[in-house]
Amino acid sequence: MISIDHTHAEGTVVHGTTRSDGTNLVIRAIRDGWRFSRNIGADGAWYLPQSRDRNADRTRIERLAEALHAAGYPVETSIDDTPARPRRSRPTARRGSPGGCSGTPSWPTPATRAAAPASTTSGNAARTSHSASR
Repeated sequence: MISIDHTHAEGTVVHGTTRSDGTNLVIRAIRDGWRFSRNIGADGAWYLPQSRDRNADRTRIERLAEALHAAGYPVETSIDDTPARPRRSRPTARRGSPGGCSGTPSWPTPATRAAAPASTTSGNAARTSHSASR
């Protein structure tokens, strides 16, 4: 029995086949992007790339199940779209957005320069006073 399973943690995987048992001709014929990996299970398995942490692509799963069934293979599907882990929100860098920065720039602005006390030890202030005395 061939089983097409989908979970958020594992993605969409086809169990009960091998790479060269005849199902490969059916799987490749539908041209939906299925790939074989030797790293899945003991004998390897067909999988749908980039299907982890996503809801099942029911159209492609049903198309594969129908094609395998039409070729004479017994097929069952199992779909679990429950998220495996809660998604964390990423901090944003936009000003004024919740969870983002405070909106106060770290560089001096005209408003912060006016509020800051004048410094007489800076190189610009000394040059300005020196050129004013000529």
